[in-house]
Amino acid sequence: MDNPETTPEPAVEQPQSQKPAYPPPADAFMILFITLAATLILGYATASISKVGLLVSEIFFLIPPLIYLRRKGYNIRTCLRWNAVSLKVLIATLLIGLALVVLLDELDRIINQFFPMPKEWQQMLSGLFVLETWTDYVLVGSGVVVVAAICEESLFRGFMQVSFEAHGGVTRAVLFTALLFALVHFNPWWMVQILMLGVFLGFLSWRSASSVPGMIVHGLNNGLALAAGGDTTGTRWGWYNVGTHVSPAVLIGAAALLFLGIKFFLRSTEDTFLEVAIPDESPIT
Repeated sequence: MDNPETTPEPAVEQPQSQKPAYPPPADAFMILFITLAATLILGYATASISKVGLLVSEIFFLIPPLIYLRRKGYNIRTCLRWNAVSLKVLIATLLIGLALVVLLDELDRIINQFFPMPKEWQQMLSGLFVLETWTDYVLVGSGVVVVAAICEESLFRGFMQVSFEAHGGVTRAVLFTALLFALVHFNPWWMVQILMLGVFLGFLSWRSASSVPGMIVHGLNNGLALAAGGDTTGTRWGWYNVGTHVSPAVLIGAAALLFLGIKFFLRSTEDTFLEVAIPDESPIT
């Protein structure tokens, strides 16, 4: 009779290693560096045709991530968060976007009083957005409002943030992505404003599991800023201003709108973000 103590145990089948569903942060940083370097080179190369160069540069924000994801075999739609959202989420996003534009505009004016942007920078930026012909409207409007919103949000709130979420947690992912988003604009006079905007965009992306809300807010912010910048006389926006600041009545309305928009957004995404939450793929220490 065999001794039970010497009976060999059945071999335990080792689970096969699976490829992470999202790119590691090291690869995300590498793609971001390549994207920025290529964008800067394109910007210098097309400086003589600045409005065309602006459009081309914005498009290129999306090309390196797409090439990387395709070559590595990742799901492009998942990693860029190209997920559809409900009509309720779209409405809540519009409310939040309108409110943020007003509140961040006032923040920009306050910061400018203590840390004013040099006139040469103001002239350089305003020169890019001078709209004289219909081609200017098409190039700048599509580049700043549509292409910038889609490509930048796909890169930052999609590609970068999902990588950080999967390998380090949501809060750090949102804050770190927002900081990178602010830094790559290379404008210290807009750093705080863009950082605050980036935090909201990151939250909207995570909560809705989609980069679409961020695209809407981003495009709305750029579009209204472009429209306001084109009003050189200030007559069309006279109701909006009181001296050098936004009207207190407008600010109160924007704050109320932001509160209602966020409340509606949270209620509209109660189930969505739980169903498609990104698992933490960081190694256990």
